Amino acid sequence: SFVLRRIFQVVAGTKSTNTFVAATLLVAVGMGITAEQLGLSSSTGAFAAGVLLAGTNYRAQIQADIVPFEGILLGIFFMTAGASLDPYLVINEWPTVLSGVIGLLLVKSAAIFTAGGLLGRVGPSQGPGTLTMADGARVALVLAGGGEFAFVVFEFAKDLGVLQPDVGKVLTA
Repeated sequence: SFVLRRIFQVVAGTKSTNTFVAATLLVAVGMGITAEQLGLSSSTGAFAAGVLLAGTNYRAQIQADIVPFEGILLGIFFMTAGASLDPYLVINEWPTVLSGVIGLLLVKSAAIFTAGGLLGRVGPSQGPGTLTMADGARVALVLAGGGEFAFVVFEFAKDLGVLQPDVGKVLTA
């Protein structure tokens, strides 16, 4: 983190957007390669690079300069995640996959709805700062889906040997 801050101080001194973009991409690729060398996935390294870059004083500048690449990088990320999906596994394990999806939605929506109620945001009235029970339920259902961060966590767990590869494939599905 300290070295990265010093590097971006030098990069900022150039006052070049292209240099910021190049340095950011170099850090992400470099961390991906380093992670692979350490036996982890490149996506884990890229995630670590994002965390480190977010901790610099140049976070806003980095975000602004990377915006044109955001769609491309997200596309690559989701294509990689999609390429790891085994359709035959989904067909063979459909009861497990279906019950996993339903379970995820139920548990997550219940947790979100409960947390909203505990924080005093869900109530019977329409006062300021509260939601009706129906609105709270809608918010819980909208936020209940899984996110792309799960792909990173599953890959990291497989890399560490915490998760068996077959289980990781079912969870990704």
